Amino acid sequence: MAETAKLQTRYQMTLPRKARRFLGAKPGDTVLITPVGDHSVKLTVLPAMTLAEAFERFTVDEPLDWETLRTQVEEDMAADALRELDNE
Repeated sequence: MAETAKLQTRYQMTLPRKARRFLGAKPGDTVLITPVGDHSVKLTVLPAMTLAEAFERFTVDEPLDWETLRTQVEEDMAADALRELDNE
């Protein structure tokens, strides 16, 4: 099944009906977009979780140093921004 969709001016697109049905996607679902090669991506519909399910699924086994975590997130965001600038 191959379908096409156009990017709008704000880089949004509508998944074609066949693709939505194939993926089982519904309004409000989160879609994971994973690069798989040159100019190709894989779409995965992530299951919706309640807050209780999220806490059950994603556990933390050791105490967190919030300052270290914040620094790491800031560094990752800066690196992502630089990569985007390099790609423009």
